[in-house]
Amino acid sequence: MRQITIVAVSLLILLSACGTAEQPLPSAQKVNISETFTETIPKDTVADGSDILGGFWTVGAVRYNDKIIDVQDSKALNSLYDNTYLEFCEDGTFTYTNLWIYKGESAQSNTQENSFILTRHTEIAFKDGEWQTEPYCGNIKHILHIVDQSTIEVSEYDPITGTAKIGTNPILFVKQGKNSNFIEDHKTTVPDSTTETIEKHNNHSAQYSYAKIVSTYTQKMNEAVPRLVSSYQSESAGISDIEHLAEICNSKIEELAKICNDGIEEMAKLMYSNGDSYSVYERWSGELMDNYLEIAQDLQNAYLDSIVP
Repeated sequence: MRQITIVAVSLLILLSACGTAEQPLPSAQKVNISETFTETIPKDTVADGSDILGGFWTVGAVRYNDKIIDVQDSKALNSLYDNTYLEFCEDGTFTYTNLWIYKGESAQSNTQENSFILTRHTEIAFKDGEWQTEPYCGNIKHILHIVDQSTIEVSEYDPITGTAKIGTNPILFVKQGKNSNFIEDHKTTVPDSTTETIEKHNNHSAQYSYAKIVSTYTQKMNEAVPRLVSSYQSESAGISDIEHLAEICNSKIEELAKICNDGIEEMAKLMYSNGDSYSVYERWSGELMDNYLEIAQDLQNAYLDSIVP
């Protein structure tokens, strides 16, 4: 059952959806996955801001307590954002890669000058041994502000205020092949111990939230498993074919696994929102996975009861 953790750890893969001249970093692996969302912008239309946004972007700095910290000045931050990318096409579509791969569209903000709202339409998931594109069901949006020709600042979007969400740490991206004079001129030079302090602060304050996610989704799985066992027993009644019984059991296990995956996704969002280290996310997601494996035993037992005389 540990295969479902692939969703959380295997999506550190870059898609190049636009076919731009500039290529991804050598360390990134390209994967061709067919897109399924319908474009609302004609292919021959050049979207607003594409003259600046078009192309490939990597993380250059983070804004913490209104200070700009260059990720190259910190091994911890550089490692954390090593696989976070943005790529924009001329038609306004984008690909955003972190732990997951999202595709969507950008639209000019009605309230903020030189800013764009990034709306996700699809996400890439690993299911049944292959990469699949599915509709994005979350509600997270980002607001992007063009700082200069080579620097953009991306924050989680607050639809109520129409601005960046308070309490989050904006990320500054730098266009591939360019240098950001803005970061260089405004960054705060800090020793690595300072960034470690930032991580420790974020980790300490976030632990209660991670614990709450574990508790919430463990409870959801505990509440769901009696229904799933009962459903399996009802659907398997009178069936003697072992393969058919296995198919029924697997369908119930997939429902339980989805609850676990939803919890793991919440943790991933929390990790990036807080700027937590991957080790914090890994520890808590591992705890939720262990709970899932234990709870799934009830379904396994129901299946064994139906095939063992």
